[in-house]
Amino acid sequence: MIRNLIKIVLVVAAGILIYNYFFGTPDEKENAKEVFQKIKAAGKEVAEVGIAIKDLLQSEREKFDAGKYDNALDKMGKLLGGLKDQAADFDQRYIDQINQLDDKRKDLEQQVDNIRQNTPADSTANEEEVSRLNRELQNLMQETQRVIGEMERVQ
Repeated sequence: MIRNLIKIVLVVAAGILIYNYFFGTPDEKENAKEVFQKIKAAGKEVAEVGIAIKDLLQSEREKFDAGKYDNALDKMGKLLGGLKDQAADFDQRYIDQINQLDDKRKDLEQQVDNIRQNTPADSTANEEEVSRLNRELQNLMQETQRVIGEMERVQ
């Protein structure tokens, strides 16, 4: 049980680190780089890595409460809206794919709202939900990139 919990926490932390390293603000990218550097020197600094990960998770929780994922979902909505306009010139298949992606984005927005309204701030279940939503948002971005790539190849 504890081993599984530790694995989940590590996977969540790794997902957040990777997301922040590539898509975060400059400050988040710097924090992610710092954690990666500490992980490299983990043999000597195991305690510091744990503290850095704990701080990262707390920081992500605060950013979640402040609406970090709302902004990301809004940007995805704008991107998908633009893609719908472009897809109209191509093929109905692309419009259908973009509509499905937009439905997923709206579902993620609803889930974010539900978590904010129904889960206590200090709940570990809330952190797991935030991690799951982060993974789903990353998957949505990857699917969107795939559709964009297909549309570019057709042009």
